[in-house]
Amino acid sequence: MIKWFKPPVWAALALAVALALAACGGNYAPPSGGVVAPSGGSSGSREIKVTASDFKFEPNSFALKAGESVKVTMTNRGAVDHNWVVTDSSGKVVFKFTVPVGKTGSGEFTLPAAGTYNLICDVAGHKEAGMSGKITAQ
Repeated sequence: MIKWFKPPVWAALALAVALALAACGGNYAPPSGGVVAPSGGSSGSREIKVTASDFKFEPNSFALKAGESVKVTMTNRGAVDHNWVVTDSSGKVVFKFTVPVGKTGSGEFTLPAAGTYNLICDVAGHKEAGMSGKITAQ
């Protein structure tokens, strides 16, 4: 044992490391489905973590609250760029961002009203290949 570290110092150091790791627990993203949990911020915003691949979002179904700020973080594991586009029932784009191949990107949006929203990748042919989903806002 190193002479300048006495056993009580090692115990205190181990406790400090354990507490620091516990504090870095991070945000919860559900393994399936899409009900999101609070991100831990005081603003009450939510976070969604999504993986995009060729040609799907995982998960692709979400239940959110209208008027609530939502942060989406998407990792692109596909062979081409993908985007996350939320449209209302009339097809109007509510939110959109693009993530390059092999990258992770984030963006924030707020659904203006309760209802069902469409989630798509609007890169040519991706929606038609199955890269779509639904968001229900209550």
